[in-house]
Amino acid sequence: MERSFVSLFITLAAAASCFAQIETLPTKPQKIAPDELIAKHIASIGTPEALAAAKTRVFAGEGSVHSTRGYIGSLSGKVQLASTDDSMLFVMLFNSNDYPYEKAAFDGQTSSVGLPNGNRTALADFLKSKSVILKDGLFGGALCSGWPPVNLTAKKSKVEFGGIVKIGGRDLYKLKYSPRGETLRVSLFFDAQNFRHVMTQYQYTVDIRIGTSSTDIPTVMDYYTLTEQFDDFKKAGDLTLPFLYTITLDVEQNGTAGGTRDGRLPTGAGSLTYTLKLKQVYFNQQLEAGMFKVS
Repeated sequence: MERSFVSLFITLAAAASCFAQIETLPTKPQKIAPDELIAKHIASIGTPEALAAAKTRVFAGEGSVHSTRGYIGSLSGKVQLASTDDSMLFVMLFNSNDYPYEKAAFDGQTSSVGLPNGNRTALADFLKSKSVILKDGLFGGALCSGWPPVNLTAKKSKVEFGGIVKIGGRDLYKLKYSPRGETLRVSLFFDAQNFRHVMTQYQYTVDIRIGTSSTDIPTVMDYYTLTEQFDDFKKAGDLTLPFLYTITLDVEQNGTAGGTRDGRLPTGAGSLTYTLKLKQVYFNQQLEAGMFKVS
């Protein structure tokens, strides 16, 4: 009888352990309506009252740019990101005569980009060519007050559910964002567990036809991909925001790639990565309107 009792106890213990393991297995994310996803994402940032109270935002920290093709090297310096309503400012300062800074801004009406040494850099050229990224408040994600999901109706853009994708071992919800009057492909990615916005990807293609006849001279295709990634989420006042911001620009022309030291890329080639480590955040500072225009 005692042996039977022990065997029964072991069997029950094993079954309990099995059930415990089943209960702790992560649930597979289910399809979600865009409105519900956006609502949960906004809640992951903060309450409506907290979002409304943060009328201006200024982030400061350290940053770097790294070229992985063509010119191989890195530059580092200071960074700043500021926003109020739909206006925003992005600045990276480097200790380099060839590449002194990277700047982009939107003052609520017009977008502008920096011209170090009188030339637009590859990143500035992308943002200038597809200015809707700045005008719609997409650039900088939830760090900026003009982030579209917080006030999607005012942006007059369409969103649709793009499925569930696995990137870097984690499940992400994908939203397709369609800016009004643009052919730019925009995808927003949200963590399926906590609904934080972790990545935005912009893609467009330029068809460059060489010569006058398409039958004997091939068409050159330029492929542009700009990727923003967000990590290291922390409490900033009453909001939860990312403090690690990475921007990667990839340009390819029929599989070729290269780069230059000053942030300019040969036509259709190159890869640049900008990393911003934000350290300080200031809310409700007085921001002059003129700071949201750069050159």
